[in-house]
Amino acid sequence: AINSGDFTIELWVRFTVDEISHPLHNKPSGSGNMGWGLQRYASSNLQGQIILWRRDSSGWQYINYSQGTRTTISEDTWYHVAIVRNHGNGNISMYVNGSLAGTNTNATAGTVISNSSNLLLATHNGSAGFLQVDVDEIAVWNQHLGSSEITDLYNSGVPLDAKSNSGNYTHGNNSSLVAYYKMEEGTGTTLTDLSGNGNNGTISGAA
Repeated sequence: AINSGDFTIELWVRFTVDEISHPLHNKPSGSGNMGWGLQRYASSNLQGQIILWRRDSSGWQYINYSQGTRTTISEDTWYHVAIVRNHGNGNISMYVNGSLAGTNTNATAGTVISNSSNLLLATHNGSAGFLQVDVDEIAVWNQHLGSSEITDLYNSGVPLDAKSNSGNYTHGNNSSLVAYYKMEEGTGTTLTDLSGNGNNGTISGAA
């Protein structure tokens, strides 16, 4: 489960304005509660870096990503981001464009790192604060994928269908893929899960 075991989440994200943006958010519901999220700060705050954060009773931990020798993440540029949780050793890692950006080893092995709240896209509270950020090709696995698998999913900047095996990636046709959203609905309020597991989402405030 995403809140109690191994998981991998991948998405493609494009930041369209220079603002604080939350493309992915498992919101802590109160002081000391567990949660994690992916966000991008404005260039005036932490130089526009992509941040993977997590929070538990001991406080906050961060993984920062800087684009090569630059610190500002470009607007109107698609980035492939993967978040990998290894429940057994307590690690949570972030990959950007197929390469490891950092690993947080402060999470105690075998402990839950999330709360039971919904996983939110492009908002930080689920009812307001929708943000100007584009997301695409979101996939969730109930196991931690290896670095070579993440690299193959990035596919040199060409999105790979998560249901299709390619190279080192071999989870496209097995039960470890628990949710897959291609974001091609266009209309309506249902975000359809193409994994076959029926984990549909609700669309609200999308443009």
